[in-house]
Amino acid sequence: MFFIFSPLVLSNQEISDWRSIYQYENGRRDFIDINSLTSKRCGFSLAFWCRRFSELHDYAVMKINNEMSVKHIVDYHCKRKMWRLIRVESYRENMGRGELLLDVAGDAIWKKIILDSVEDEKYKYVCRGY
Repeated sequence: MFFIFSPLVLSNQEISDWRSIYQYENGRRDFIDINSLTSKRCGFSLAFWCRRFSELHDYAVMKINNEMSVKHIVDYHCKRKMWRLIRVESYRENMGRGELLLDVAGDAIWKKIILDSVEDEKYKYVCRGY
């Protein structure tokens, strides 16, 4: 007996990497790609206090610019409790599928994580153990 691997199988595997973190009342859902989590240095520090990962905002209703989902690459500084946006990609379909509508660099400016915010929930998830 042997198995045939198809793109459909790989596609389903990619979907399972997204962990739901938060759902808003308007139907937007936020996810983190757990396989994208990496530890990295923050600036000139030799310590690996930062965690970089991909997150996804998935919308229930199409936005004005025809997007249904947005992927971000973000850094979270686990020691200083800050985050920054590295890259933004928006897509015509849910879960980062379909036509790529936008692909731009983020502002990369460090922002404080506010207690009990959505960013705080993500911080708790990606920075646990630091």
